[in-house]
Amino acid sequence: MTSVVFAISDGNLASDLTGILRELGDYEVRGQATTTDQARDLVARVQPEVLFVHEEIGPQPLHQTVRDLSAGYPDTSVLVISGARTSGKVIKALEAGARGVVAHPFAYEDVSSNASTARQWSEAIRATRKGIARVVSQRGSVVTVAGSKGGVGTTTIATHLALDYLAEKPDGRVCLVDADVEKGDVGAILEARQGVSIADVAKVADDMTAQTVNDALIHHETGIRLLLAPADVRAAEYVTPVALRAIVTVLREEFDLVVLDAGGHVSPTQAAAVEAADEVLIVTTADVMAVRAMRLRIQAWESLGVRHEAECKVLVN
Repeated sequence: MTSVVFAISDGNLASDLTGILRELGDYEVRGQATTTDQARDLVARVQPEVLFVHEEIGPQPLHQTVRDLSAGYPDTSVLVISGARTSGKVIKALEAGARGVVAHPFAYEDVSSNASTARQWSEAIRATRKGIARVVSQRGSVVTVAGSKGGVGTTTIATHLALDYLAEKPDGRVCLVDADVEKGDVGAILEARQGVSIADVAKVADDMTAQTVNDALIHHETGIRLLLAPADVRAAEYVTPVALRAIVTVLREEFDLVVLDAGGHVSPTQAAAVEAADEVLIVTTADVMAVRAMRLRIQAWESLGVRHEAECKVLVN
């Protein structure tokens, strides 16, 4: 059964939706919150696969609620209930991470389709997390997350993999490396102050030591260590494939899990990050251009001997 919770203040609306989900037969409603604060507590306690949020929930703005819950619980799919699919409020919620919009008054097929898509997304994320946990069975495992193109959510997924692993294993040592050296966003997402970057470490690749790498890491408040992309894009030229491989080799010896955010842009650095990994996750969206770019990327890696197609996992964001 797929676990579902509501963030709905209207009792009649919640009752109508519950009736449809019961007819579908594969969903179990585990609770209802009537405010955004209650919704946070409910999701934290139940950790459902699907959350239905009514557009009129308050007091926090809808898009902020969606953003907070999507960031904190990435394997919970958020569906917005709205009377107008294209309202400004709904569009902001989709941009903040909602997986879809369910129209109200409800239609059986609409609820069924959206709930099924949301459930599949949640299952894919949870399966990915379990797969990462299996890979990290011994010290020094490396997971590379690469995007089919820019803007598909590569950095968000990479960040959550690192955070989720540490949440499940608080004593684990995790390092998140922003290997998207020209357009990296890890620092922005985690609000980490830029200091020494991966480019500074790469400059001394020939004489690199564990101490050199450790001195460049940021000790983030979440418990993970960060090696950020350079603030000045001109410094990206120092991060050659050879230098990146040397950095990864050192990090393997220091951490239980190393997550490389390889970005969504074709580059020798991205190829090196993919080649150095034990596990590769490709993030894409369902649009034709993104899927086509993903196919071309995988074919290029295979032709260059970087990574075989069968060794790559795909996550549709």
